[in-house]
Amino acid sequence: MSVAVIFKWAYSPADAQVRSDGTLDLSRAKAAISEYDPVAIAAGRQLANDLGTDLVGLTAGPAGIDSPLMRKAALSRGLDRLFVATHSALEQANSTVTANVLAAALGREPEIAAVIAGAESVDDAAGQVPLTLAGLLDWPGLAGVSGIAVDGGALEVYRTGANRQETLRLTGPAVLAVTTNAVSPPVPGMKDILAAGKKPATVLDEAELGPVTCAQAVEVGRRPTAVPRREGRVLDGELAEAVRQAVSVIQEAGLA
Repeated sequence: MSVAVIFKWAYSPADAQVRSDGTLDLSRAKAAISEYDPVAIAAGRQLANDLGTDLVGLTAGPAGIDSPLMRKAALSRGLDRLFVATHSALEQANSTVTANVLAAALGREPEIAAVIAGAESVDDAAGQVPLTLAGLLDWPGLAGVSGIAVDGGALEVYRTGANRQETLRLTGPAVLAVTTNAVSPPVPGMKDILAAGKKPATVLDEAELGPVTCAQAVEVGRRPTAVPRREGRVLDGELAEAVRQAVSVIQEAGLA
């Protein structure tokens, strides 16, 4: 039995530039582990230690996602093994397609105690992949998880909501999306980075994963959104006259 962590290798929007037509230019952006995923990896590491098992990392993307840089960045954070799922369907993937590929890749791991995920990805920020994945696996899926503990043969999952705290007991596998403050992820040191190069990483290509047959949105057109022009006027005169002018301007604009 193992614990799995899903993470995303993505470009940060902070490095993007906006072109004049409103599209994003990522040519100068550098890919990295999505901002919220180091917390998920650290939470998975703690859970794997408590269960006395290993921690498996899983990421998915187009063929170019696999690189020595990505492997070291992930494996240096505490993973024991890594699966890299590559599929042509992920070139312009939505969360449903991504979850389908992840579900197919998780089928390579025979027994999983839990799948840990971050709150969302830094690029899309939709937060839909973990719970979509749970549905595909037919497992319970919980978001907003602030802590995980082992109690005998079960997992205790803690969630903090508005004016309440929840403690849930799970006796089977589940997908758990942790909050940004669930744990404090350590910064990998040189020893961790060097050790990462000796850890196993397996690439699962499209032939091994099989076809992804799920609906995907198709863009049929794009139109730049015009920025509304703001018009300012200075109203002179006494207060009563200024109020009269303000009412007149509002009426002319069709707002009253």
